[in-house]
Amino acid sequence: MSVFISSNSNIQEDDLLLAKKITSGMVDVSKERMVLEDLLSKIFKDSPFFLFNRGRDALYIALRALGVSSKDEVIIQAFTCIAVPAPILWLGATPRYVDIDPKSFNVDIDKLRTSINEFTRVIILQHTFGNLLDVKSVREIVEEVNNDRKEKEKIYIIEDCAHHSLLSNREVLRYSDIGLFSFAQDKSISSTQGGLVVVKNPNFSKIFSILYDAVPEQNEKDAKYNAEYIVRWAEIKNEYFKSIFNFYPRLTIGKLKILLYRFLGKIKKQASQDLGNQKDIKRYSNHQASLLLNQIPKIRKYDEHREKITSIYDEVLKEDFVFQKHSKCLLRYPVLLSNPAEVLAALSKEKIIGGRWYSSVVFPLSENFERVGYIKASCMKAELCAKYVINLPTGIEVSEEVAKDISRIVNRTGISIKI
Repeated sequence: MSVFISSNSNIQEDDLLLAKKITSGMVDVSKERMVLEDLLSKIFKDSPFFLFNRGRDALYIALRALGVSSKDEVIIQAFTCIAVPAPILWLGATPRYVDIDPKSFNVDIDKLRTSINEFTRVIILQHTFGNLLDVKSVREIVEEVNNDRKEKEKIYIIEDCAHHSLLSNREVLRYSDIGLFSFAQDKSISSTQGGLVVVKNPNFSKIFSILYDAVPEQNEKDAKYNAEYIVRWAEIKNEYFKSIFNFYPRLTIGKLKILLYRFLGKIKKQASQDLGNQKDIKRYSNHQASLLLNQIPKIRKYDEHREKITSIYDEVLKEDFVFQKHSKCLLRYPVLLSNPAEVLAALSKEKIIGGRWYSSVVFPLSENFERVGYIKASCMKAELCAKYVINLPTGIEVSEEVAKDISRIVNRTGISIKI
């Protein structure tokens, strides 16, 4: 069996069957978002929430609701995705990057403290790989600063739970003003695309509602894309390792289909270097809601599985490769190696596709970092982690035996590096 770290790695047969029915119009999805909203209201109780087509759409509206303008700075960690600074730039604000702690891959809280200045308006805190950051400590720092600020100058916290499971840990959203979740194709549960905002600070509930009322719906074609993507990637994965010519095994049917579908506009790249703009913001569709409703009952199973696979990596990997400082349930298991390409190639030979989150301080950029306001060499630990990190899969496709095999391959071919 092949293992893929992303591209709907949590999609099972029932999800694929549903996606095919949605694509062919065999199911009525007209009320699915309403059903999903009713379910989420039971999860988040008294906290208002809003569903968007993409995570960056959700973040943009969150920043607007918090009053971010062109004179403001928004603190984010380096070692992140372009989807985080993009909405900040849409508003004309400035992303201020802070280096990370290589032991956790989360922001270095001491460096965050010293990065706060008179222009800081929002701090976005990322739980990288699902590894929980100490948000309470950041809240204490923010409260200390806010005590000396006027109401309109106060700093707010957005908790980025994009790598986190919807239900796996109740510690999230306790100390933040806004919470964000992602339902993209490479997240813990997926509807191909999707973003959720949870409003924890009641002072912003009304402005969120006003802003959300102005967000348009998707058209039928764009909404159906989310189901079509699942069907096409199922085809690709089935044929990803099927060679066309014996003398050139690297050329496979699956890889050709990726190129063809992208050329025809049938599937998009998982991460584009394009910043996009706020004109593309749309609401979450009924099609996406239908896909997500089929996955929500499996969250506990997925989380328990990820915990088990994470614990196997902890046990079987050499001590130098073990991720020392992490939560129990990881979306991906990071390993720092001086030869990442060699190890990924060794895994690929066994039909296991590992990951490179993040191979850049602002993924997927490899140059022209000034486009996103990042100054080269300003966050050196993040840059070194980006150069040497690989990710091991923890999804439902990974059996316990496969996780042990992955660990042995890494142990055999990997060369450790300390940052």
